[in-house]
Amino acid sequence: MASETLNNRAASNQGASAPFDADKLFLVAQPVVPMNDRDHPAYYEMLLRVMDDSGLVHTPDVLLQTANEDDTLEQLDGWVLRSTVEWLSTNPGASASVNITTKSMASGRAIDDLRDALAEFDVAPNRLMLEVPERFVTIDAEGFQRSVSAAVQLGARIAIDDLGSEWRALSTIRDVGVDAVKIDGYWVAKATTDDLAEITIRSIVNAARLIGARVVAEWIEDEATFELMSDIGIQYGQGWLFGYPAPLADVDIKPLAHF
Repeated sequence: MASETLNNRAASNQGASAPFDADKLFLVAQPVVPMNDRDHPAYYEMLLRVMDDSGLVHTPDVLLQTANEDDTLEQLDGWVLRSTVEWLSTNPGASASVNITTKSMASGRAIDDLRDALAEFDVAPNRLMLEVPERFVTIDAEGFQRSVSAAVQLGARIAIDDLGSEWRALSTIRDVGVDAVKIDGYWVAKATTDDLAEITIRSIVNAARLIGARVVAEWIEDEATFELMSDIGIQYGQGWLFGYPAPLADVDIKPLAHF
């Protein structure tokens, strides 16, 4: 998941309100930009936020944990998908990605919810990319292949999030084919000072070339990291250097770069 910041009203997740109350949910958007054209986002990653009763804004960690425990996780994913597609319908120049949980992808609920939302708001499916956890690939390769095939048939794009934590995922990803891989921000943040991190990133980029996937580097927060990622040959970047997550109403939609 992308590097994020909260506004000056933000608080830590500790003590955050956990119940799934849609009135307290909202999305923020963070740009993903081409490394050779930082002023024109390729798309925006949608990130979930939760407002508690006192008006403080939280990242959704507690909410996701609770939703998993009370079996509303797929419903929550559906809310994010529908809200994103609705936003795309009012911003015809934009494309977006959303993080989808393994549970929703494995059950097929995410694809069904996406299909319904695209039809409701008349949005082209290729304007949306589903970011699937790398862990899904390793714990349920058959389910991963099935869900990716369904998404491709629908016309949506697929990205593998946080690639690099489970190297064995690459063989399954190669056999299925995906549009993009996102390098785990842990490696990106350390790359300018840790030779192992840099070597790991270069290996991921080489592997991505072999399977025909574009590469996005997360957590780019300074010029030194940007220069190194560009030198390695990464095509797209995301992080504080290019833009903080912003409420959807504050997103200035610029002409998009090609993705």
